[in-house]
Amino acid sequence: MKIAIDALPLLGQAGGRSYLHYLLKHIFEIDNENLYSLFFRISKKPTNNFNSSPNVRSYNIPLPNRFLEFLWTKNKYYIPFTENYFQNPEVYFSTIYFSPVFKKCSVVSVVYDITTMLYDEYKEHRHLFDLRLKNTIKRSKYLIAISEYTKNELCKHYGVEPEKVIVVHLAAAQNFRPIQDKEKVRNVIKKYSIDSDYILYVGNIGPHKNLLRLVNVFEKLKRIYKIPHKLVLCGKTLWGADVLKKIESLNLIDEIKITGYILDEDLPYIYNAADLFVFISLYEGFGLPVLEAMSCGIPVVASNVTSIPEVVGDAGLLVNPLAQDEISNSILKVLNDEQLKNELSIKGLKCAQNFSWEKTARETLEVFKKALQ
Repeated sequence: MKIAIDALPLLGQAGGRSYLHYLLKHIFEIDNENLYSLFFRISKKPTNNFNSSPNVRSYNIPLPNRFLEFLWTKNKYYIPFTENYFQNPEVYFSTIYFSPVFKKCSVVSVVYDITTMLYDEYKEHRHLFDLRLKNTIKRSKYLIAISEYTKNELCKHYGVEPEKVIVVHLAAAQNFRPIQDKEKVRNVIKKYSIDSDYILYVGNIGPHKNLLRLVNVFEKLKRIYKIPHKLVLCGKTLWGADVLKKIESLNLIDEIKITGYILDEDLPYIYNAADLFVFISLYEGFGLPVLEAMSCGIPVVASNVTSIPEVVGDAGLLVNPLAQDEISNSILKVLNDEQLKNELSIKGLKCAQNFSWEKTARETLEVFKKALQ
């Protein structure tokens, strides 16, 4: 089987990069029979050398992305010899809601979530996202959803037939685990100027992440309950101006640390040093940071909405993300009860074993095979 893959996410820093990196890493480890062509739409090369696998080749498309968007997204043109250009694949794997128009190739597309369609803060991106997703649905023989919740959202909002959507869960990378080298842990958190016990959040600072409410909860915990912890927010602040203003208005600049983007090799150490992981997002297609925290043995307080209960099960304390008192009480309960912390740590580690990238890779390969039938 000849498989072409849109590999552009490998060049970024967002969640799509991690997903595609670990998926391809494990696919190439278990599959030396199928032929893979990785396509990049800019000349920059990824740092991971997948070309060392004898059945993998990388190609650059010398056409501007805007031009391809005009051809494939806005006008739906079929360009003659498109299949030839993509090395005559039998399956094309679309990874960012964007694919060529093919006549002789089955398309499989991954759908992470439809957050953009649900929050007004993203409305300037909504028209293009909606057009891309509708094209993706129409052109794909199968859609891979990263959770049952995402599958249900696709069926509900876009009328997709359930049998067209196959759920393949994500996983935490193998380096997310309890780390015994405490000196190395201390050195890494010192690198990010973290100098006290802390409650951790990992993810972007987008509006659906509910961080304004988390900051309010934290302020109450500091002011009324005098907890000694700081709050560490690990994520890019592209959408976070309101969060920064809130931190300033509550005089919490010295108590809340925003690290920005954390290097992949450092992130497991950041998890390991935390006393508690809090993730009260309003909307998630999967919620990978929760799984990463559980894989490190860190107790979790998380939202009881969207896909998050699907990942956490009974291994964390699930809360209403709109109820500040419930969130606050759950955080206090964990911080003040060592037995509960240990129980959640053990449950989290056990729950995390249900997810693996090898399993994700094998299930994705099965979808590729099914697309040819």
